[in-house]
Amino acid sequence: DFLSYLKYIFYLYFKLLYIINVEDKIVTFGLQLTFFLIPYLFFTRKKYIIDVRDYHYLFKLIPSFIFKKANFVAVSSPAYIKLFERNTKCIMSHNLYDYVDKFVKPLDNINLPIHVSCIGAIRDFCAQKKLIDNLSNNNNFLILFHGMGDVVPNLKKYILDKNILNVEFTGHYNKNDEYKFYEKSSIINMLRDNEDYNDRVALPNRLYSSAYFYRPSICYEGSALADIVKEYSLGLCIDHNDDIEESLSKYFENFHYIRFKENCDNFLNYVKKDQNLFNECLYEFIKLKI
Repeated sequence: DFLSYLKYIFYLYFKLLYIINVEDKIVTFGLQLTFFLIPYLFFTRKKYIIDVRDYHYLFKLIPSFIFKKANFVAVSSPAYIKLFERNTKCIMSHNLYDYVDKFVKPLDNINLPIHVSCIGAIRDFCAQKKLIDNLSNNNNFLILFHGMGDVVPNLKKYILDKNILNVEFTGHYNKNDEYKFYEKSSIINMLRDNEDYNDRVALPNRLYSSAYFYRPSICYEGSALADIVKEYSLGLCIDHNDDIEESLSKYFENFHYIRFKENCDNFLNYVKKDQNLFNECLYEFIKLKI
């Protein structure tokens, strides 16, 4: 909350101004922290970079010169670059998790039931409810939710009230075990309500994980995520009015694993090029002298 931020900022200013006198570089994480540091960033001669993972309304209150003055601004989605003026140096930094060479079995045989899996933070009640309604008690589909989220209690109550039997919740899991859920998945649930700006422009971590483990994604049209899924043919993009059962059935009727695997590799190669550029810029920033 605001009070917590205020306490943290007082602590941070104290550190920056009175204790860390020899520090000559700053990394600012998030737009909220950048907003609170505006006076310091304005006057400081120290080098700094800003990392933006999510949009926040405080962005509109941050003077553009704060971003221009930064050595660079790291962003997690190409859509965020459009927020900044042209002479701001923006670098893509993807939310790519290192699975330490964990591999899963190829999806070369599509067996029933088709496992539609949400892996990670569970959110967007309306989008998940619509998925459940479309596939309710259909023996050809199993809906799985691996992880936690604020909407889980309501979803559990909903399936209990409706006596829906083909939905399972596995709860919290260890990140090191995440690959096991991808292995048992047929397609990864990335359905979002897309009413919030961040939902439309952010790229979820599971986009990269899905490509890494060669599992297709399902998402709604009208988002930066959908643009990438379509551009690299990483899965199924549907309209909010589409019949999800019919769309999934048609998708897997024409699914070709080898071709899909090549699409994932092409996407990951694009991501690696971005990451290499980001690493180079970060290394140069670390080497800079005041």
